[in-house]
Amino acid sequence: MQELFKLSPDNIPLIKKASITAAEAFMDDPSTLYSIPDEGKRANLHYAFEYYIRTSIARGAEVYLTSANCEGVAIWFYSEARSPYGLLSRIGNPLLPLRCGWRFILGSMYEYRLTDRIKKLYAPRPYEYLALLAVNPVNQKKGYASALLNPMLKKADEQRLPCYLETQNMKNVKMYNYFGFEVVYETSMPKSNLPEFMMLRRQVSSFKPVHDRIWELAFPYQDKRNDTGHAEVTLHFARILQALEKGDEDVIVPAIMLHDIGWSQVPDRMLVFDRNASKEDRKRVVTSHQQYSVELARPILEKVGYSPALIEEILEIISQHDTRKGFISKNDGLVRDADKLWRVSKRGVAAAINRGKKDIKEPFRFPGHGGNRKGYYYSESAKRIDSKEIEDRKRETGSNEQ
Repeated sequence: MQELFKLSPDNIPLIKKASITAAEAFMDDPSTLYSIPDEGKRANLHYAFEYYIRTSIARGAEVYLTSANCEGVAIWFYSEARSPYGLLSRIGNPLLPLRCGWRFILGSMYEYRLTDRIKKLYAPRPYEYLALLAVNPVNQKKGYASALLNPMLKKADEQRLPCYLETQNMKNVKMYNYFGFEVVYETSMPKSNLPEFMMLRRQVSSFKPVHDRIWELAFPYQDKRNDTGHAEVTLHFARILQALEKGDEDVIVPAIMLHDIGWSQVPDRMLVFDRNASKEDRKRVVTSHQQYSVELARPILEKVGYSPALIEEILEIISQHDTRKGFISKNDGLVRDADKLWRVSKRGVAAAINRGKKDIKEPFRFPGHGGNRKGYYYSESAKRIDSKEIEDRKRETGSNEQ
C-alpha cells in the first residue's frame, strides 16, 4: 500500500484534527444543512465526527490520514466487522443531542436503518466498506482523495474484494465513477427528499474474459421489445443473486445474458404485450423466442470455447425460462428470479409505461407481477429485493396502494 498515516486510538490530537477536517468537508453538504439547520449547532459538527472516529477505531475500522497535517481522512470497514453506525453510536455521547440537535441524531438513525437494509441486498459479502471520505475544502482538487482511495482499492483488488459506499451528493457519484464504482441502488432518505446513492465497485475481473466475449456476441440481439436496459438490468440482478445464494457463475451469467436474444428473431414479438391478442398467440411467440434463444446461444457458447456440459445446462435453462413450471436447479431458479425482477425495477416499470400498459397517475399496479404468489420466486433473496423495489416504485409514483 502507498504510505498513509494510520490513525491510532491513543493519538488524541490527530483524532481531533481529523474530526475538524471531516466537519469542514461536510459543513455545506446538503445532508448536513438538512439535518442541522441551525448554523450555531453546525459549528459543533466536529464533535460528532470525533465521536464517530473514536467509535470506528474501537470497532475495528482502518482510519487513514493523508499525513500528520490531516488534509484528508478515510474510514474503511471490512464487512465482517461491526459497524459503528446506529443510534447507540450517535447518542452514546450524551452531549451530542445538545450540540448537534435531535434532528441530526434521529436522521442518522433513519439513514442507518435504510442503508443497512439495502446494503444487505446489494453488497455481496465479504467487501470493504468506505464509511467516510473527507478532504478539507482548502485541499480539495489536489489529489488527496485519490491518495486516500487508491491504496485501499489496490488492497481490495489483491484480495479480490468488492468495495461499497453510500453518498448523497451527485458530484461525488461522478468522482466515484472514476474509481470504478457504479450506482447499484438509488433512493431518497426517509423524512426528506435528499437522494441517496448506493455504489459498488466490483472485484477486479469480476467478469471473466469469456463472459465479456459472450456479452459482446449477444449484444446485437438484446432488448428488441421496446425494453431498453432489460439485458443490463437482469444481468445486474443475476450477479447479485448469484453472489448471495452461491450459485454457479459459469452457468448463471451466460444464461441470463442469452436468455432473451431469441426475441430478435420473432417478427410479431410485440403480441406478447397486446391485450387483444389470444392466449394461444401470446403463448406461441413466447415459446418461439425461447427456441430461437437456444438456437442463437449454442453457436455463441461454442465459439467462446464453453464446455459441452455447461452449454447443455445453460441451454436447458434458456429453453423454458418463461414457460417451465417449477425450478429444475438452483441455477435455473436464480436466472429466472433475475428475469422476473426486471418487472419491478425502475427501468422495467418505465418500459411498461412507455408501452401504454400503465398510466403512471393511476394507483400503482405491476402488470403480470406475482411476487407474493407461492412459488413465483425461487430464492428468499429475490423476494427481499422484490419487496424493496416495489416499495420504491410506489413511493416514486405516489401510490398508497398496498
